[in-house]
Amino acid sequence: MPGAQPARARLDSLTGLRFVAALAVFADHAGLETVFRSHTVNFLLVGLTASLAEAAVGFFFMLSGFVLTWSARPGDTSTAFWRRRAAKILPNHVITWTAGLLLLVASGTRFRLPDMIPSLFLVHSWIPSVPVIEGTDGPNWSLACEALFYLSFPLVARLVGRIPAGRLWRWAGGVAAGIIAVPFIALLLPDQPTLFGLPLPFWRFWFTIFLPPVRLLDFVLGILLARIVISGRWHPVRLRWVTGALVAGWLISLALPVPFDFMLPFVGPLVLVLGTGASADISGRGSVFGRGRFVWLGEISFAFYLVHWPVLHYLHLALGGGTWSAPGAAGFLILALALTLLLSALLYRFVERPAMRRWGRGRPAADHRAGRSPAGQHQA
Repeated sequence: MPGAQPARARLDSLTGLRFVAALAVFADHAGLETVFRSHTVNFLLVGLTASLAEAAVGFFFMLSGFVLTWSARPGDTSTAFWRRRAAKILPNHVITWTAGLLLLVASGTRFRLPDMIPSLFLVHSWIPSVPVIEGTDGPNWSLACEALFYLSFPLVARLVGRIPAGRLWRWAGGVAAGIIAVPFIALLLPDQPTLFGLPLPFWRFWFTIFLPPVRLLDFVLGILLARIVISGRWHPVRLRWVTGALVAGWLISLALPVPFDFMLPFVGPLVLVLGTGASADISGRGSVFGRGRFVWLGEISFAFYLVHWPVLHYLHLALGGGTWSAPGAAGFLILALALTLLLSALLYRFVERPAMRRWGRGRPAADHRAGRSPAGQHQA
């Protein structure tokens, strides 16, 4: 595959950061369950985390492009690449999709089976329909975007590989500008209907957040950043500046209307996170996110992302679907987080890893000679 190199450094810091991003999504969906008796607390929990959750998904998309480029293998073929991606994604997806369908039936929730089928085949984000996009497990809409990313990666990587190293930053800037332009383009779409009784214009929301070709920009930016780092054109940035940029992006997002508050203020900060995290691992300095339990949490983060919403939602229903005082609501969220971690660990241990060992093999000879995969288990 274009641009492939043998045995690069493991990106443990970026692996650990995957869990931080997944936790941001968990926090937002916890707020949407409205488990606190205080409406103010529920409102603040959602209001303070909504843009962070969307930025986290953008981080996942950018990280996919970055890590797939970083770990590209010499002599790899498109077929081998697609087989590894299918082995990574599909077993967990099919299990959680089926579990979600069973939970819909068991809970007595009304649904139409034709609305559920597109999510099984990972095409639901292309369809502008809330029931279809939600499918049996709402957050897995992002897998429809990832499916497009994986299908297009061999071609996109080849095209990006032809860009002269001296022009990579210009291309990255152009793609970043495209991401920033998306919500402005979305204003051309109707502002009615709205979602959930909130000022969320459906068509603009769908175009900005869910539509896979639009989110392909995030993925391509990740590919470009990987090439920038690989070519030695990334300039180190101090951690305090990266942290400051993230906080500033979050504060700006709180003041922006939908759909400007999602990716627009976070494009620059996420670029800094990816580049700085990777350069820390390359230099051997590492970071707190690349050590111990953070790496393990990052490894189970894909399963965590798929199971967290069903756990939150159906556990809430099982306990009566009501609200509690602050201690009771906090106890519920702690219980939901613990159960999510347990199920995620089981999926990772007994489904994801065995599937990767069984169907994700067939490595090129160069990888066998190197004795290891460039990125180990830390692929997007």
